[in-house]
Amino acid sequence: MSGNWLILENSGRVARVGLAREGAIVRRAELDTARRHARELVPTIDAMLRAEALAPRDLTGVIAGRGPGSYTGLRVGLSTAKALAYALGCELRAIDTFAAIAEQAPADAQSVWVIADALQEQVYAQRFDRTAAGWVPFQE
Repeated sequence: MSGNWLILENSGRVARVGLAREGAIVRRAELDTARRHARELVPTIDAMLRAEALAPRDLTGVIAGRGPGSYTGLRVGLSTAKALAYALGCELRAIDTFAAIAEQAPADAQSVWVIADALQEQVYAQRFDRTAAGWVPFQE
């Protein structure tokens, strides 16, 4: 993946922001655990771009996690990603958070369950199986 990509993952209690250049993560930050995603996301993005001497127009695209997860966190992350991509005229990619986690499984794993806290004594869970084409969800 070439160029400069902003990465937003807001599905959990802690929101994360990353900056990838030429396929490697060069910066990362976690937002305040008090779940103030809306207040801290844009200033965090701005600080990250400044630290890398980049202007927003230098972004090739924005990647955002689309959950499952916190409704408010996802809403903030996805709307920020969409607004940035639209304003900058750059590419926007939404990825399934659980699929991204499954991709990090050990090379010898043939199946993996991804589980996350859904709050109110509930959990999100999804199984993925390794195929020749990569990880595929066992069910929705």
